[in-house]
Amino acid sequence: MFDRQQQLVTLLTEVAGSQCFTKGGICLKIHLSLTNAMTEDLKKLGFSEKEARVYLMLLRIGPSVVSSIAARTDLKRVSLYSVLDSLQKRGLVSFDDSKGVRSYIPHDPECLLYAFEKKSAELKFQLDLAKDCIERMQSFSGYKNNDDESDLRVALNDLPKDFLLDLLTKRPRIASQLSYLIAK
Repeated sequence: MFDRQQQLVTLLTEVAGSQCFTKGGICLKIHLSLTNAMTEDLKKLGFSEKEARVYLMLLRIGPSVVSSIAARTDLKRVSLYSVLDSLQKRGLVSFDDSKGVRSYIPHDPECLLYAFEKKSAELKFQLDLAKDCIERMQSFSGYKNNDDESDLRVALNDLPKDFLLDLLTKRPRIASQLSYLIAK
């Protein structure tokens, strides 16, 4: 009996979100646990703590004014403007001034997937470009290679693609040193 009750409470929590309250606060605790897990997942995707909390709250409550968001997230209104601006730049939030007060509107979470697909395509393009540059730079007359294939090129091809993408995007200093070595 208890397991069925827990399953029902879990289902209600997922469906009703923050509006689900049951005797003893069981449903509220489950909801908070789910929210914390989603916040952590969003942080792993590059969100700040505040961005994750605000976006999740907007998804729950729908279009809202800053004062309402501040009250529900326990964040100061002053700091919310920069968080909402950041979410807007990511394409996850927009606003509406038509009623004389600015209301922030959450976009479908599918926008996250689109943003990462776009970023992935850009990184793939950069990786392909880097490989092409390496091949062209190896043809420079100052470049000497006894085996007709550089040890560096072989090493780069043996590295996992994820590592190379990380190298190109997150470590520009190493990437520039690598291109200097390739040009030698």
